[in-house]
Amino acid sequence: MKILVIMGGDGHFHAAHPTDRPAVLTLIKKIHNGDYFNDFINDNNLQIKSDLSEYCCKDWNKLIQQFIQRGTLEYVTLSDTIPTGCQCVTKNN
Repeated sequence: MKILVIMGGDGHFHAAHPTDRPAVLTLIKKIHNGDYFNDFINDNNLQIKSDLSEYCCKDWNKLIQQFIQRGTLEYVTLSDTIPTGCQCVTKNN
């Protein structure tokens, strides 16, 4: 599974699943306290549709790819398998 990750201006990591479009847009708007999003939109004369469901899957992925930059917005791949963390058995006495 791939998720999108940023480090916010507060020094904490934030993540969103790429198919959660409102969460992704919120995530992108958090980069550099919104400056990255605003600068990118203005520099590229880009319009974001108010209804994110109007983007087909391919167009949505293309939009995300435009914002991808190492150290700013990146995909992180996680395994779909959840490993067992502990196999000990608690006994009731």
